[in-house]
Amino acid sequence: MALVSRFLVAHDIEAGCLVEVGAAWDVGRNDFYVLMSRATKNHGSVTNVVAWLKSRSAENT
Repeated sequence: MALVSRFLVAHDIEAGCLVEVGAAWDVGRNDFYVLMSRATKNHGSVTNVVAWLKSRSAENT
């Protein structure tokens, strides 16, 4: 899983190597996306991290 700016991974998303697991978060001038392999999308630990990141993001809006 990665939390990165889209421009760093756009090619890998378009090639199908990475999958976006949620909507883009609007954090002003800094955009971040949560990305992970298809194999880990439903893994419990990954789901927990994504939930935590979303909660932290919500605190800053």
